[in-house]
Amino acid sequence: MPLPSRYITARLTLRKGTTEQWLEQDTVLQAGEPGYDTVQNGLKIGDGVTPWTELKYVRPPEIDGGTEADGSVWTNDGKYFPLFITSSADAIDYTKARMQVHEGSLLDMVELGLTDGSPPLGIFELGVIPSSDLGEVEIANQTRNWGFFDEGDQVEIIATPGIGRQFVGWTGIGDSPNTATTTVTVTENVTITANFS
Repeated sequence: MPLPSRYITARLTLRKGTTEQWLEQDTVLQAGEPGYDTVQNGLKIGDGVTPWTELKYVRPPEIDGGTEADGSVWTNDGKYFPLFITSSADAIDYTKARMQVHEGSLLDMVELGLTDGSPPLGIFELGVIPSSDLGEVEIANQTRNWGFFDEGDQVEIIATPGIGRQFVGWTGIGDSPNTATTTVTVTENVTITANFS
């Protein structure tokens, strides 16, 4: 029996507070939960364990050249973001995109009557990275080296070796042809690595 059409209007907001409020409460944000410091104009992403004062700010390079408030340079250790996220600006873009995917999925799940906290319906993230600086990698028709795709989507990935270098193969592509330009079928969250020598 078809469900009646329902429309939900929602506005997503981030937890926010002044620097003083965050320091006073020293909140532990849930894994992947963003928190916004209105004074520093800074975003921190929780891991479910680390208190606010020990988390690093995620800031776009346009604001401060990639240097955090404590003077450190932003790096991705794979703890909070997939390895294909390579800059703080990319991390912010990824967080926004992921929130949009979850918002759309939430509306779909409510419409289907799935309110048990099920994961997004058939949407997966795919990212590509080079194994070293000996070459570059991209997803065809994308402005970034990652994206969210529907299950079963065919995605073309391209590896380009640097001058005097050669493409060796992919890691993480499953049964897809192991050529510099190949097409993969999206069936799960995956980071694919292009190897060069």
